[in-house]
Amino acid sequence: MVLLIVVFWWAIEKTWRGGMLSGWPWAILAGLSGGLAIFVKLPAVFFIAGGAIGAILAYSNLAKAVKNPKTWVTALLCILPSAAYLYYGLYIIGFLGQQFGGRFFPTYWVDPYFYLRWLLKVDLVVGVFWLSLAALGWLVLAAKPARVFLSALWGEYIIYGLVF
Repeated sequence: MVLLIVVFWWAIEKTWRGGMLSGWPWAILAGLSGGLAIFVKLPAVFFIAGGAIGAILAYSNLAKAVKNPKTWVTALLCILPSAAYLYYGLYIIGFLGQQFGGRFFPTYWVDPYFYLRWLLKVDLVVGVFWLSLAALGWLVLAAKPARVFLSALWGEYIIYGLVF
């Protein structure tokens, strides 16, 4: 899944860096790799969406992206495999009914211990020092397109943490 997400980020960056007239093969590769990553593990949608929004905003703007057919092809290729599987699993066979229960707790958002546990989990995985160093590098060292892309990834990580 991680390899597919990285291939998606690479292809979406190639799609948008070249401008409006280039990048159809990259857009299709981005859609296929993103769709396969989401199909393999549904929470990958956060990392795919964050990377796509970051690349679009780094090299273009949202209004141009909505008018661009490459955006729609990439989005459809990302969404269709998982949407078909979810429809089949939820409505036709019904085996995914319990899959989504008990995973979303918005009442935690006002609890300060939720954020403390989140910080402790980050400290357990990478360490607060490395997180601080990453934030410093993001703010100080990155060029504008990289900073915009990384901002979108940080934002989607926060949204992912709030949802799950």
